[in-house]
Amino acid sequence: TDDNLLTKQYIGRKELNIAYHLKKISKNDYLQGLKELIRLTIKEYEVLLDREFPFFKEEIHLLMNIANGYAYMNKHEQSIKINKMLLRSLDRNYMCLEDTIKLKTALMFNAAKSYGEIENHKEEIKICEKAIKLAKKYKITLSTPNLYLELSWNMIQQIEKGERERKDLYECEKFMRQGYALASLTKKNSIKMTAEQYFKEYFKRNIYDSNSCSYGDP
Repeated sequence: TDDNLLTKQYIGRKELNIAYHLKKISKNDYLQGLKELIRLTIKEYEVLLDREFPFFKEEIHLLMNIANGYAYMNKHEQSIKINKMLLRSLDRNYMCLEDTIKLKTALMFNAAKSYGEIENHKEEIKICEKAIKLAKKYKITLSTPNLYLELSWNMIQQIEKGERERKDLYECEKFMRQGYALASLTKKNSIKMTAEQYFKEYFKRNIYDSNSCSYGDP
């Protein structure tokens, strides 16, 4: 039955994630293992990339992991296509609202991160801002700390390339602090530590230091 297959997918996905993060399998083996699992219920998900489809929640999680697998291999275009397909499908609002918003904000973060990696900072920033607005509206904090950090990081990249004014570093600092505060509040310690490291690298002081700097044009 579908329930048995979905349970098999859930267990298999968890096992692959553990094996990959413990470095027991390669990036390619991780991706291929995930593809075998999705084929238990969807024989050719690739034909759906430009469409929308009412995926089960477990299938969405599995396809999110496949998208991440492509990103780990620096195949960001493929990763973005999968994330966009899932976002289009969730726009049909066939799941409960809370699950939909949690999944959407996570997918938007993943897509934004890939856009940042291929240096499309403008698109990345647009997606982050949209995702943060959505998360605030429905009071969903799952992906919000990461979204603030990603937004700040990409704004800094634009500033360093001369695509944005240096005075916007005030905004970058504010967004990074917001990501740090939310990570602290929700006990996401790894994100909190990342925020501390990013902040010290770019702003040359501790994130919890209340002193502000002047960011005039050089």
